[in-house]
Amino acid sequence: MNLIHVISLFALPVSRPGFVSWYIWRVQKMTARALQWIGILITLGLLAACGQGASQLVELPSQSIPLGEAQQVILQIDSGEINISQSSGTSLELGVALTSPDSLDFRVEQQANEVRVIAVYKREWLDSSTDKVQFTIRVPQGRRLKIETYDAVINLTDYNGDVDVSAVAGQITASRLTGLISLKSNRGEISLSESSGELYVLGNYGLLSLENVRGRVSAASIMGTIRFMGLVGEGDEVRLETDHSGIDIRLSPKSDLEMQIRSTSGNLACMLPGLSTTPRSCDGVVGAGGGQLWVRTVSGDVTLQQSP
Repeated sequence: MNLIHVISLFALPVSRPGFVSWYIWRVQKMTARALQWIGILITLGLLAACGQGASQLVELPSQSIPLGEAQQVILQIDSGEINISQSSGTSLELGVALTSPDSLDFRVEQQANEVRVIAVYKREWLDSSTDKVQFTIRVPQGRRLKIETYDAVINLTDYNGDVDVSAVAGQITASRLTGLISLKSNRGEISLSESSGELYVLGNYGLLSLENVRGRVSAASIMGTIRFMGLVGEGDEVRLETDHSGIDIRLSPKSDLEMQIRSTSGNLACMLPGLSTTPRSCDGVVGAGGGQLWVRTVSGDVTLQQSP
């Protein structure tokens, strides 16, 4: 069907309406079929482009490194995904999978008091759409673990020992930890759950989330919201502090604590019975007052309520 055929439709005699209707139907059908084929070709082209951009992960040879009694573990990994858990033995177990093996300088350095795992990328920035790096690390129980990163996604689970994580923009998710735990990220979000001990969560801009944590707990931020959910009871000390962001607290109905909440210019909403409240303060005792909750903000609002 060319342009002359289409134009000729409008030059047909009016005395032949049936033929005109048939011809118009043929044009519509052929146009629809042409558009369908164009859509199929475009889709195939996009799939081919995606297939070229996607790469399979290549696993590097795994390593198992026996640790001496006094050796701590230090991870210096700028980017990627880091999955850390506890090993069943006394060796540090390392696994790495990535799309471009030639782009990573991965090495292990040992000294008398430490084992240092270093991942240095041979170009300054990774392209997250094509460059994938995954680290799987298992650390023996009770070792001091230190992690330094720029923007890695860190998943840390089921570990008993002291942990110190420092990130510039990385996201930290930790659960079921026991010990002296320090999690810090300047711009990334931090989530800590089902953990106990001496727990410190520090940030500047990202969300700080604490759920079902017990012991001596401290969370502080400048611009990032703090969310606390769980029980505060006998022996617990919980301190939450922000400058210009809000704090959302949802206490378990089984909580047993004494609380003191203050804000310089933020609004307080303390929705528990029996508390002494003003627009800038909230004090009182829940249960027998076995634990302590201390909250401070400069201009951030505070909401306190009981969890379902």
